[in-house]
Amino acid sequence: MTRLSTDPIIRKIDLGLVSVAQAALEKARQTKTKLVLWREGKIVEVDPDEIDPPKKTI
Repeated sequence: MTRLSTDPIIRKIDLGLVSVAQAALEKARQTKTKLVLWREGKIVEVDPDEIDPPKKTI
């Protein structure tokens, strides 16, 4: 489980990162291109339809 920061600046940065991830996922779906991600110590290409959109729970 990730501990949420109480620092307002860090929380804004976290929300910004979630927003950018959502935009990248949507763009990849629109253009039918794969996303390049870091998983388990490796760089992998992933079909965007295999990924659930990130949630703004911060």
